[in-house]
This record gives sequence, C-alpha cells and structure tokens, in this order.
Amino acid sequence: GATALPAVISSSGSNTFTPPTSDDQYVRVNTTAGDITLNVAVGSLNVGQTVVVDLITGGNNLTINWNQSGTSQGISLGNSVELAVGFYNGTAFSFVETVKS
Repeated sequence: GATALPAVISSSGSNTFTPPTSDDQYVRVNTTAGDITLNVAVGSLNVGQTVVVDLITGGNNLTINWNQSGTSQGISLGNSVELAVGFYNGTAFSFVETVKS
C-alpha cells in the first residue's frame, strides 16, 4: 500500500511531511544542501501504517521529529542514517526504528 511516487525533501532547515493519503508512506531525503530537520506528521494515516524515511544522498545531518498530539519524539540521526521507519498506532508513532551505516 505504499505510495507510488515518494515525496522528496531536499531543502535544508526545517521541513514537514504530512501523509496526504491513508497509505503507507515512503519519503526520500537529500541532505546535500545542508542539515535537515524533518517533522513527520500523522496526516491521514490509519492504525498500523508506516512512514519510511530514506536518506538517499547527503553528508549532512538529518533529525526526525515523529509528531504526536502536539508533542514530538525527536531523534537526531547525524549523517550516518540510511533508513528510519515510524509505525502509527492510531494516536502516535509508537515504534520507531532506524538503520545507520
């Protein structure tokens, strides 16, 4: 159920990704232009769906805030992250996993 055309985030600074549909989401991040803070909102996700964040190119730092009900679970991933995934439980991203090189 993942979206066919993933979003690509490449602007340095703070960016927000809000899932536009109730499908699992795949987001590509390019940190070549500088450090990125990515705020992942719940958007239209349903219970059990995921957001996968894939650092496709970079060298700069990626920080992800898994937003939930006005607060966030911030994870500073530095520049060695390859992949991060958050699982939505209907209220918040209750489980977050990261893969670093």
